[in-house]
Amino acid sequence: MPMRKAKPGQASNGEARLARAVRRFTGKGPESYAPEDWASTLESYRLPILYAGQFVAFRDHYRAEGKALRLLRREVLCHSRSMTKVQKFLTNLSDEEKRNTFFDYTEGPDAPLHGR
Repeated sequence: MPMRKAKPGQASNGEARLARAVRRFTGKGPESYAPEDWASTLESYRLPILYAGQFVAFRDHYRAEGKALRLLRREVLCHSRSMTKVQKFLTNLSDEEKRNTFFDYTEGPDAPLHGR
């Protein structure tokens, strides 16, 4: 399977799919949250819903709220079922681009937690 980079033009379809899946998974929709809380909830589910079963390189963008941080956006840089392909993508980033970049395998939102 080829490595895929996130494409800005695909965001609206992915965003709608993400919102529907979060509603199904949590039983709640945007009407149950303040707008910023709903946006943060969507971002927290982005990887397990849209990239389940894949390795993902991503960056989290936060805003400070007092002593806490609010997740504003989870920027997906690259995703693939192949760990090697994502590692190769990361290898080609400059040191500056690697800063605050994370790499993880993503299971689905209802996957059992390991060690429990």
